[in-house]
Amino acid sequence: MHRGTAGAFTGGSGWIVALAGSLVLGLGTLAHAQEAPAQTVRVGAVSQQTLQERWPVIGRLREVRRSIVAAEQFGRIVAINVDQGDAVEGGVTELARIDNVWAKLNLAAGEANLAQAKAGVAEAQANLNQANRELAYLEDLGARGSAKPKEVDDARSAAEAAKARLDRAHADVLAAEASLARAQENVSRLNVIAPFDGLVVAKHTEVGQWVDAGDAVVEIISRGQIDAVIDVPERLINDVELGERVEVRLTGLNIEAQGVVESITPTGATAARTFPVKVRLQDERGLLKAGMSVTAMIPAGRETPLLTVPRDALLRSPAGDVIWAAVDNQAVKVPVKVLFGVADRYAVEVAPAYFGPPVVEGTQVVIEGGERLAFPGQPLNILPPDEGRIEAADTQATVRGAGT
Repeated sequence: MHRGTAGAFTGGSGWIVALAGSLVLGLGTLAHAQEAPAQTVRVGAVSQQTLQERWPVIGRLREVRRSIVAAEQFGRIVAINVDQGDAVEGGVTELARIDNVWAKLNLAAGEANLAQAKAGVAEAQANLNQANRELAYLEDLGARGSAKPKEVDDARSAAEAAKARLDRAHADVLAAEASLARAQENVSRLNVIAPFDGLVVAKHTEVGQWVDAGDAVVEIISRGQIDAVIDVPERLINDVELGERVEVRLTGLNIEAQGVVESITPTGATAARTFPVKVRLQDERGLLKAGMSVTAMIPAGRETPLLTVPRDALLRSPAGDVIWAAVDNQAVKVPVKVLFGVADRYAVEVAPAYFGPPVVEGTQVVIEGGERLAFPGQPLNILPPDEGRIEAADTQATVRGAGT
């Protein structure tokens, strides 16, 4: 009995100590806020907008283009210049090279045929010149009565035949030039060139292997752009429009991207009653990979008033998303739930656990410098909108000052 009373008294004493400690901590934080120098920040404004609700739809990333690049000429592979995972540049990167022996022989034969055809032209031209001279001579004699008409007619026929042979010789030259151009093109196509910017995903041949025209050499997929392919339920499909901007979340990478609806397939899956939609994303940094799962925020039709904040105002962490409001030149930490992105803003809901000053239309929120705020109540030095960006050196000095 005595021990129980003592225990209860001890527990009560511990609660009193804890309460006293909290009061001391609160007073210390208040004193710290009063002593800390003002943090330089830039602010934007909360806006209330009437927006379409967004519905999350699951999908996967898929390459925009995929190609199995084939050999255009037959021969033995003498070089493979890429491996799986290598980046290639369209029209520049040589993927593979084929032995040029047979193509070079065909090229030499084509050059010889062209030279022979040109010699034939020269010979036919000489014969035509001679025939024309004989015709002119006999025509002159005939005019003076010294040549028979048949002799003149025979000379005229000979000149016409010589002209026909010259025309055929010119045609032979054209045929020889075409044959030579084909041989030259065959030599140039011994090098297998990447058709577009991409990444190598498979090799189908190796050095020493014989290939025929049309045999697969390597397989590549495009890079720079990638599609999020999502299956939109039939009740939402008519709310999706071509060219519309859609937010796509990649949970595995913890990043978001803005895409544009590239295509809507009008034929859906009968069993699931969904319709494929492609959302085109830009991937300049090469972070997005085909096969990654995504969640696209698709318009759901109904419009509702929502609070929106500039994208730069949101700070993300494993503990949750927050924004910093600027109230009376002091920092107020506001936990929020991000609903979806729209243009350069996020639609958000203020967390139910927040009991600070109300966040409404026009509330100022920090859009630059928020990551350097250390605690609620920290004084703020708000820059005018037209001033330059906050310098890194000033930022480091401010952080160090706040920590002392």
